[in-house]
Amino acid sequence: MLLSFLAFTAGHVSATEVKIGVLTTRGIEDTLKVWQQVPEHLEADIPDYHFVIVPLKYKELDRAVANKELDFVVANPAEYIYFEKMYSVARIATYAQHCGKLETTQFGSVFFTKATRTDIQSLSDLKGKSLVTISETAFAS
Repeated sequence: MLLSFLAFTAGHVSATEVKIGVLTTRGIEDTLKVWQQVPEHLEADIPDYHFVIVPLKYKELDRAVANKELDFVVANPAEYIYFEKMYSVARIATYAQHCGKLETTQFGSVFFTKATRTDIQSLSDLKGKSLVTISETAFAS
């Protein structure tokens, strides 16, 4: 999954604390486990700052960005586009996902249909039909 790092003008909670909001789709514990190395690495290189990972679900992340409670955000491409339009955030980096020896910055989605739905063979066949997703922006529509 491609994740975009976003920055926007928000005041720090304290002069040294930097909050990094991370969109969580697999739960808080898993998100903290995956992202904890980021603040550790940053603090080793920038010792005057304390970096904190803040795992948030879609609506929580939107609220936190709207209220300028975060200094940086890690989100999917559709969320980035929404935040850029609604809150004037700016992308500063793109996350590269490592799968074995492969590296990718691409983001993809999969559509599943019942085998009996022979009327849905391509993306254009979804026009006028209902679709269930994790959020309104999950497929960057």
